[in-house]
Amino acid sequence: MRGAQLDIPGEIEFDVGAATIKDTANSQAVLNAVLHALTTSPTIGRVRVEGHTDSDGNPQGNLALSEKRAGTVIAWLTGKGIDAKRLHGVGCGARDPLVPNTSAENKQKNRRTEFDVEDVDGRKPDGYTDACVPNPALHH
Repeated sequence: MRGAQLDIPGEIEFDVGAATIKDTANSQAVLNAVLHALTTSPTIGRVRVEGHTDSDGNPQGNLALSEKRAGTVIAWLTGKGIDAKRLHGVGCGARDPLVPNTSAENKQKNRRTEFDVEDVDGRKPDGYTDACVPNPALHH
């Protein structure tokens, strides 16, 4: 973990402007890594799945899209046997960029799904952050 966030390299890829997960090696690697972490770590009681967008487009549209994407990820995980009570989704839209939205490369970095651990053995873990708030372990 980095802070209270599952440290999983790569990104879940979605169709442009949609909440459909692209069936790519990157998407499958991240989803399966999260599935493995939750399956093998029963002390993790609850994970917040955060959807993030870049700043292009309408802020309300980005917020709705990020919420739908978080929901799609949760549906994938629960479809693989993870208890829905262990997961909750939050759409952050463009409120928490990792880097400034000043280039195509930076915008790509800001379009992401984060997995924030909210509960370990009934307690907030070290490094816990509220939803859509920068993780000091990731932001430089």
